[in-house]
Amino acid sequence: MDAEFLALRASDLDIAADAMVSVYCRIDHTNRATVSSGVVVAGTGENRRGDVIVTTGHGVGNYGEDIRQDCWVQLDNGTRYRIHRIANSRSMAGASQDWAVVMTDRPIAEPVMRLPVITLESANRGVLRVAMFGRRFSNTDCRLNLNSRMVSDGQRVFLHDCGSERGQSGAPLVARVNGEVTVIALNLGRVTNADDPDGESALALGLDGGFLAVLDSALRDAAEPATNFAQARHDRRDTAGTRQ
Repeated sequence: MDAEFLALRASDLDIAADAMVSVYCRIDHTNRATVSSGVVVAGTGENRRGDVIVTTGHGVGNYGEDIRQDCWVQLDNGTRYRIHRIANSRSMAGASQDWAVVMTDRPIAEPVMRLPVITLESANRGVLRVAMFGRRFSNTDCRLNLNSRMVSDGQRVFLHDCGSERGQSGAPLVARVNGEVTVIALNLGRVTNADDPDGESALALGLDGGFLAVLDSALRDAAEPATNFAQARHDRRDTAGTRQ
């Protein structure tokens, strides 16, 4: 049975916005940092060691680069949480692998919200009404086009009209799915139209496949109390896609 994907209600907007964070990674040998958007994911439980955030792979160093080690999550109030684990796709052959799962070294303080993630495999083809929340920019009434595929390797990379600008990579596209505010895709950034060099569209990454396996592993690790985490991490050190 297909899930029911609906636009967010007005009462849902604050919930979705409060799950958005910024992800910073220092550029080696400089005082500068890259910045992208991310969303805190539900599923860690109350006695968690840390929190799990999903964002883009290129935001934490990828596409041929080493993963950056000096990264942190920052809230709107300026509070920082160090990132001590980054997991992503082993292959970065195309946009459909441009995702990353990161975990903070301690739980993020309330009142941050944590949102569930769902695959788009259960959505009917067509155009979905969504909202996108990013750094200093949001669009609460836009469209995700599931009929548009921008790369040959992926049914997970689609066009959307929520807009995109610097720092919005990783911004969650959110809908009400089966009555719950849910992340259904991530903004990847802008792409130039081949037939119109002056025209640009925005790409969204649906979350499924290898991403979901890595996300599940990260959520289980983050859910471990601090005293049990070292052994749990050791037991799962061979999880595909994990890098330290």
